[in-house]
Amino acid sequence: MTIAPIAKGVNPQAPGQKWRPGSRYFPFYTDPWIGEASFDPAKHRHLTHQQARAVDSAIDQYNDTIADAVRHARSHGRDWFLFDLCGVLDGLAYRRFVTDAEAGEHHAWQPQRLPSDLADLDTRFFRSDRTGRLQGGLFGLDGIHPTTCGYGIVADELVGVLAAAGVPAKHVDFAELPSEDTLNQRPPALMATAFDLATPFLTRLVSRAR
Repeated sequence: MTIAPIAKGVNPQAPGQKWRPGSRYFPFYTDPWIGEASFDPAKHRHLTHQQARAVDSAIDQYNDTIADAVRHARSHGRDWFLFDLCGVLDGLAYRRFVTDAEAGEHHAWQPQRLPSDLADLDTRFFRSDRTGRLQGGLFGLDGIHPTTCGYGIVADELVGVLAAAGVPAKHVDFAELPSEDTLNQRPPALMATAFDLATPFLTRLVSRAR
């Protein structure tokens, strides 16, 4: 849950640092429009790293149950296969692992290699200005759902599972895919400015809703 950029990891005391070296987690997770240096746990809605870890643990246990069911079915002759979407997301986790070699080494991280045509995309919250995209590109503007390129990565991994099962399927044309991704091809020119201007309003709106 902390890989999708709807939950932004922050450490106001040591910006950019996890709650301890080698950890997967930042001390707090808040809305993506909150600046790390200005984050205030008494003011902004958030999850602590302990809460984020508890949610991730529940997800891991759920996924383990699915994997066990597939393993059990295969042991009884059923031709079942497992598509590990969680593993794909882990392999793309930019702030969790890509930019934190110590955390990656500590958790035996296996990176998800991006095709060369998508190599400049990452899992950070999408930002753009008049010069083009500034960061992100794998998740859309809601911070939850993938962009066309993000879905393409998922689809191609699924094609690999289908191929292992003997199902004919065509791999994604990653040279062509970016041209179909309108958000990345034509990013909003004023998004960064609008985002910064809207931050105080969004913060007040969320605070009133709590």
